[in-house]
Amino acid sequence: MTKLCLRPEDAAPILGKSPSNIRRDMRRGVLDLGLVIPPEKSGKATWEFRIYPAKVEKIIGESLEEFYARRSRTGETDKNGRGGQGDGSGK
Repeated sequence: MTKLCLRPEDAAPILGKSPSNIRRDMRRGVLDLGLVIPPEKSGKATWEFRIYPAKVEKIIGESLEEFYARRSRTGETDKNGRGGQGDGSGK
């Protein structure tokens, strides 16, 4: 089942970018993946990022399910050596 929103840490290995680069590019309006909510609007101490899976899927040209299945089949890993879907914790 696809999540309603992803975190930058979830989208980073899919897009081949670091979470900090995703946050920076979204704040600047360079990367349109969803909502960017500044602290003064959310009432929280930090920026919030709501990344829509459909926007990530449009960029990568396949569904997230297909992406994770392909990675599992081919043994692809991200830069930290993790393969498959993982827990998205970034650890």
